[in-house]
Amino acid sequence: MKKIIFCVVLLSSCILSEYGTSGNNISDGSSSIAPPESPAPVAFYNMGLPPEGWTSGTLWVIAVHDTRKEGDSSLEIDWVRFYCMVNGGPVIVSGETSSNGTGTFWTGSWPRKPWCRGNENREDMKIDFTENTALLPLNKRPDRVWHFGGKRVVIPNNASSCYSEARFKLTGNALVQLGADFWIDEKSDWCPDHQCNTAAFGSDWFKASDEWIIITAGKP
Repeated sequence: MKKIIFCVVLLSSCILSEYGTSGNNISDGSSSIAPPESPAPVAFYNMGLPPEGWTSGTLWVIAVHDTRKEGDSSLEIDWVRFYCMVNGGPVIVSGETSSNGTGTFWTGSWPRKPWCRGNENREDMKIDFTENTALLPLNKRPDRVWHFGGKRVVIPNNASSCYSEARFKLTGNALVQLGADFWIDEKSDWCPDHQCNTAAFGSDWFKASDEWIIITAGKP
């Protein structure tokens, strides 16, 4: 087993400002699963394509230890994929081409209270990689929001919508949410007041099932 530390500074949708109300995932669809601190306790859908003049998007994942319960928690990642619908069919625009084989390109952790505030509060996340999976020991930092995602990519000009998908195994008191952001371009740094990125969509929160599950967010 090898340890890799990602050092990319990137704040995605840890902090969200506006939410829709739609979602069709396999959780119970209620806010009771979500951590109390989360600003997005249920699935939301704002948009399936970037705003006019914007070009890019990225998949994101938020995972935490459920501090309302005692015990361990972990999230195992098989893969994360960002799709766009092109000519009526799904095209993977970001997937398992990352060096670790999971599709995870950037990571970090932020405080839970207040939720994910400020890049100055970011810390590196240590993830254990073995073959083509990754393990996040969430209970080792129950005070942090573990935040990671796929490569930021240019959305195809002929795309009709985009969505996120991931294959996870949650154990113990792990909680996870999947979603995506759209960005003004492929290289822009994070900037305040959603001038450079905006929340596109997010799934409901999921809790441990001790089996591999596939989660989707924003799928048409």
